[in-house]
Amino acid sequence: VRPSQLTDTYAADLTEELMAEFAQDGGKSLFHAAFEALPDAACILAPVDHETSERDWRYLASNAALRDLLGVETLTGDSVRQHFPKQADHWSAVFSRVLETARPETLI
Repeated sequence: VRPSQLTDTYAADLTEELMAEFAQDGGKSLFHAAFEALPDAACILAPVDHETSERDWRYLASNAALRDLLGVETLTGDSVRQHFPKQADHWSAVFSRVLETARPETLI
């Protein structure tokens, strides 16, 4: 028996399932553990609908590397504009481009 006969490979987009698990179990999931352990600063954001022209984003999750980099204990549930009003316009433009193009960008 060859090794290739013993292993099946399966790939699927589990984003919704992982996010539901992440939200349901209070951050104790494997996804959360892997996300939290990333050496690079990372966050999950959602656009906030405002009646004003100011675009804003809400932090759904952030990892330790990002919180350490920004010098905050928590971001989850807060908006970018709440924590970083001076950078919010620039960051919102970057986040919008990433959402529209699906291409990563580096915030400077």
